[in-house]
Amino acid sequence: KTLLRTLRAYADKYHNAGLAWNTWNAQAQTSLAKKAVDASGASGSIDTERYKYHAAEILGDYDQLLRDKVVPFVQAAYALGGDMVEIADSVQKAFKAQRDMLEEVTASRRPSDEDLEDMLEETSEVLAELAEWEEAEGPRASHLKLIANGMAALAWVSLEVPVTYVTEVVNSLPVFSDKILKEAAQRKKESKKEEQEGEAEKDLDTELVTTFREAMRGLLAYVKQYHSQGLQWNPNGRKAGPS
Repeated sequence: KTLLRTLRAYADKYHNAGLAWNTWNAQAQTSLAKKAVDASGASGSIDTERYKYHAAEILGDYDQLLRDKVVPFVQAAYALGGDMVEIADSVQKAFKAQRDMLEEVTASRRPSDEDLEDMLEETSEVLAELAEWEEAEGPRASHLKLIANGMAALAWVSLEVPVTYVTEVVNSLPVFSDKILKEAAQRKKESKKEEQEGEAEKDLDTELVTTFREAMRGLLAYVKQYHSQGLQWNPNGRKAGPS
């Protein structure tokens, strides 16, 4: 069985720190709370709300990312048709697989490496599918490569410093997105179609670039907010993996 090979293949393009885990646990929460009291000089009750694990927010904000950022991209890809529909379906599968994993994360303590491998299996398989588009050819090759390379950001779950990794992926998007916009402008110039039809094609390309970029930026913001030091397992949760 391959041990996180696919995810690490993506991650190695930008960061080779390997797996690391957030050491946040009940003992750390108590220590932080004590420091907060000592710093303020207070001798009364501790504001425990600050140190609670907010599972509902972690999942809820990911769901909002899917609704507000990923769905518009999928709609833009479907509007272009052809291979864009197929790759958009893979994008949806990848985000769903990661959402399912995050549901387990928010309900569980840090798992063993073996259980983690099982949890990452579906995401890993979909990212492998997406990687095949990196060698795409044809009129929409840049579109496909943009998405395939950008979706490597979902490998953040295997990294010690995921914010650095996702930031680098997001910063690399113009390599393909700028080319897409230039190609769209060139097609319009060379095309014998009517101006109105050419403009419609350009708008679809622009919408795809914009919505995908926003989806990746939304993912970066999410990781920064909830998983800046790696996956935030629930210190009060059940044992991860099969019951």
